[in-house]
Amino acid sequence: MKINSLHEYLITNGKNDTWPQIGKLFNVSEDAARSAYNRLKKKGLVKNINKIQNKTEAQIYISDLENTIVSLIEDLNKGTVEKTVNTSTEIQTLEDLIKICNIDTKVWNIDKYIQNYYSGKFQVKAFLSKKSIEQLKLDSFKEFLENYKSPHIPLGITNKYSPELNPVMVEISLADAHIDKWGIEGDSIIDHCKRYFEILQNLILRAHSTHNIEEIVFVIGNDYFNTDNWHNATTLHMNTQEINAKWDSAYEIGFETLVKSINFLRNYSNKVKVIVVEGNHAKTKEFYLGHALEVFFKKDKNIIFDRTSKPRKLHVYYNTAIMYHHGNCKIDQLPLIMASEFPTEWGNTKFHRVHTGDKHFYMEKEISGVRIKQFPSISQTDTWHNENNYILNGRVGLLNVYDREKGRIVEYEEVI
Repeated sequence: MKINSLHEYLITNGKNDTWPQIGKLFNVSEDAARSAYNRLKKKGLVKNINKIQNKTEAQIYISDLENTIVSLIEDLNKGTVEKTVNTSTEIQTLEDLIKICNIDTKVWNIDKYIQNYYSGKFQVKAFLSKKSIEQLKLDSFKEFLENYKSPHIPLGITNKYSPELNPVMVEISLADAHIDKWGIEGDSIIDHCKRYFEILQNLILRAHSTHNIEEIVFVIGNDYFNTDNWHNATTLHMNTQEINAKWDSAYEIGFETLVKSINFLRNYSNKVKVIVVEGNHAKTKEFYLGHALEVFFKKDKNIIFDRTSKPRKLHVYYNTAIMYHHGNCKIDQLPLIMASEFPTEWGNTKFHRVHTGDKHFYMEKEISGVRIKQFPSISQTDTWHNENNYILNGRVGLLNVYDREKGRIVEYEEVI
């Protein structure tokens, strides 16, 4: 076999000559010859053909060698590689290129490749560049998400009712929780999340005792978090807030609390719909929260999510249509917007409702037949609210019950 390159020589013969002799033979420096040998040896490509005793084995090895690396030129300063391979197989796809040229796509970008045909063989030359640290991190996170397997095990409803009871939908919305807000009451985020779950638990158990719950609507977001970033600031005005936990631990504790809450709700209905209404304090964080929860519960087809970034969401239950908005706007305009944005759902339902939060106090009024309901807050009192005398509003959690035909029939309260 004719030796065409330094790499073929080293692969075939190993180090049978001195480095100066090898360098002179292929017109390279002594250091370059030594570096090439060490690189090939590390990859397990160095094999002394003189040590192969069986003639047939030697012929097979030489034949295989003709289909392996011919040359590998690296520019370490630029982080680039030019890789040339002879092969009897034509490369038709990128997957073929990666396999035949043995390219580690976790480390290298494929910038381009060239393929030629001569002397009965194909020669392909691939030009590679090393991925940046940022790209490697992004690829790693992308791979993590694609291969993520949720530990969640779907539950069946464990609390059933007599078919004689009319089926109902229950809606629970613990608006403006601000779980990571420091308050003059002195509660930690652990205290507040424990209270959040207890309120939800008590409300559902009360509704469960007298109703046949066929559907649960669980509204999250609505300033569930107090801050949106590591600056401890809000989304809309970037106002720095008083906090009771760092941004990262607040997210993880908040996520775990909602996982626990959704699992609990699933015990009381075969259909749980989670609606994410992004607030003005933590708009982006609550979008990510909704996405993470949906991934976590993706095995359970009876838990569905409406988590888009749209500021207005709609839910229809037979005769009732409810539009959700955080409420950081002129809320008297929302009924007309609802009729314009959702004309089909508006026309097919008898009862029209708009539900908001944001202002931290209970309010309900009617505008041209549309009920606007503003949910109160269960959060602590921070310095700003205290100094501006916003201290008397009740801290209340609410649950509403809806009949298929009659619309809302019951409202339950849980007062802190």
